[in-house]
Amino acid sequence: MIGKIESRKTEYALADAALVLGILSVFVWLLPWLGLLIAIGGMAVSVIALLKLRCWDSKSTAGLVLSVLGFVLGLMYFLGMFTPVAY
Repeated sequence: MIGKIESRKTEYALADAALVLGILSVFVWLLPWLGLLIAIGGMAVSVIALLKLRCWDSKSTAGLVLSVLGFVLGLMYFLGMFTPVAY
């Protein structure tokens, strides 16, 4: 019984970490390399948490959505840095 409770705490800790990384990726997308790395890490942790919980936990889902949003914003910013602008 205690092992099962500890296992669930670990899985919910992964969901919390996914949410924190997702929030960070949205705020750090202006730093191209760091923002992309945090977003990729957030997506990975979110997917792992969703697979371990075997249900659509709201924290894991929110972390995944925010991480994808941070990744897309960071990628657009990163690619925009190297695109020549014609005036």
